[in-house]
Amino acid sequence: RQLVLQLQAIITDVEDLRIPVLAAVQGGAIGGALDLLCACDCRYMSEEAFVSIEEVRLGMAADLGTLQRLPRLIAPGLAKELAYTGRRMMSQEALASGLVNQVFSDSKIMLEEVMKLAQTMANHSPLAVYGCKEIMNYGRDHDIANALKYQATWQAGMLQPEVDMLEAMTSKGQKRKPEYADLEPTHSAFNKH
Repeated sequence: RQLVLQLQAIITDVEDLRIPVLAAVQGGAIGGALDLLCACDCRYMSEEAFVSIEEVRLGMAADLGTLQRLPRLIAPGLAKELAYTGRRMMSQEALASGLVNQVFSDSKIMLEEVMKLAQTMANHSPLAVYGCKEIMNYGRDHDIANALKYQATWQAGMLQPEVDMLEAMTSKGQKRKPEYADLEPTHSAFNKH
């Protein structure tokens, strides 16, 4: 039990990172790879890629988060079908179901395009991107009224118009790339040492 809880915590730490986590899948995302995939913010696949909850074929239930996260990403009935059968969901079905954002013709193109998306995200205010992720994840897990209240509280505490907003407007007027401050360090499983 303790080992499973520790492994679950690692996957959850990926989901809780303050920066966007992008997944690019080529080949199969099976078992722990699917658990990790479901914890990512944005998911992409090459044409031949697939996902599969194969634990059922091993006489067990997936235990690191797929069964909890996948039904929030795709239709619950489809998630159950995949969990009960262990069948492969190919890239085009994953796209149609909403599991992935985009499918690319091959892995080289996929990696190039995903890196471009990552660079676009990295060019924005780290605090603004972190805020988007935090608010969207909170909204996923709470009703709209509470999510809106959380948004107001977040904005009151985190909005820094004199810093990031001023830099965004100034750099735009000066036709240069904005220079934002890094996020303050935090403690997680990735930087406890």
